Amino acid sequence: MVEVFHTSAKKYLIFSPNHLQHYRHKKRQHLNKNILLKPVDTIGAGDAFYSYFLYRLDNGLDLHDSDQVIHAFKRANITGGLATQKKGAIDIVPTINEIEDFLKSR
Repeated sequence: MVEVFHTSAKKYLIFSPNHLQHYRHKKRQHLNKNILLKPVDTIGAGDAFYSYFLYRLDNGLDLHDSDQVIHAFKRANITGGLATQKKGAIDIVPTINEIEDFLKSR
């Protein structure tokens, strides 16, 4: 299922944890590819993806700032991917440090 968040005809976010995520604002577009990891358990991956994005919204993410949105997109994607590396649904959401360590390892 793909969910679309519209703020205007010129700006949109498409969240699809199983596919590409697409962001467009004015003339700037960004496609975020999913990270390729061999999953242990996919339960909770979408929830983890959304939890990071909501965490960023709650901590001042400016949806009008393309760089901030792309930054949040990338880390939400990693959050969902890393969540597939553990079994379960509650304790699988990675910490901010785990997300940043994953980024450094790439």
